[in-house]
Amino acid sequence: MDEDTHVTPVIGSSIIRYPGIGRLFSLGGLSECGKSIAGQYLASHGVLRIKIARLLADVGRELLLDPDDPTFTDQLYTSHASIALSMFIECVAKHMVERGVQLASLESMYRSQTAIFLKDVLGQRMVHTFIEAPLELRIEREWRKLGGEPREAVACRVREKDAMKQRLGVPQLRPLADVVLDNSGSLQDYRSQLDRLLDEFPSVAKPQPRVLPGKPPSGEVSE
Repeated sequence: MDEDTHVTPVIGSSIIRYPGIGRLFSLGGLSECGKSIAGQYLASHGVLRIKIARLLADVGRELLLDPDDPTFTDQLYTSHASIALSMFIECVAKHMVERGVQLASLESMYRSQTAIFLKDVLGQRMVHTFIEAPLELRIEREWRKLGGEPREAVACRVREKDAMKQRLGVPQLRPLADVVLDNSGSLQDYRSQLDRLLDEFPSVAKPQPRVLPGKPPSGEVSE
């Protein structure tokens, strides 16, 4: 792993980990709440769009696990959680450094374990969002988007996906959220909330290593 994606020199009394990461926005919420719309809209503003499941699949393969195994996620989080999450964040940093971006979204956050780990490692550079919309509205939007499929079939599928996400612990993400996004209104209103998110949480500039006593800053002359 390139050193710049992992650790930078001591700043005061702290070590800044993964300086290649300026700011991450996680996108969490129940089924059809608007995570993909948020990821696409943020990407149109220069925010790198990262799908958590795809990156974890890559990590799993590195650990010789099969992402197609129905028990893959359970294996990853029970037997390999610490190393898998460390590898995950290193992959995120690598992608951001390679593309020269300071902002990225992590789409479809489902597990509080991942959210807590990222917050512990990145601090204020990790911004968790939780997207909300009423169940009936989510069903209606999905039904209209698909077109031609019986509404009850769509409703059944959305409820089943909600049940799966609830088992994974998605509702536990809301208390961890830095920002709760309300997607119960118009698309324009939702986009305005995403604009405010970017305004409120811009990229965090890379900190500069402190100057040791007796050594003048670059460009200055000691007297």
